[in-house]
Amino acid sequence: MEIRDLLAEDGRRELTVIHPDNSLREAARIMNSHNIGSLVVCSKERKIVGIISERDLLRAISDFDKGKRSEKPWSGAPAWRRER
Repeated sequence: MEIRDLLAEDGRRELTVIHPDNSLREAARIMNSHNIGSLVVCSKERKIVGIISERDLLRAISDFDKGKRSEKPWSGAPAWRRER
C-alpha cells in the first residue's frame, strides 16, 4: 500500500500545504478550516521543507508565554521556523 492509496480511501486527492513564509496564525486557520492536525510545508518550487503540527502551534504559544520568544507566535513569523 502507498500513501496515495490511503489518501484515496480517505477521499482526499491532494495534501493541504503551506509556504514557509506564512504565519503561524495562517497555519492555524488552514488547519482549522480543513479539520486537520498538520500541514506539509512546501517551497515555491513545491519541494517539501518541513511539517507543522498542532503541537508546534501549542509550543510556540507556550514558549511566548514563558518568555522564550520575543515575538508573538501568531504574528508574521514564518510558520516552520521556531526555536527549540
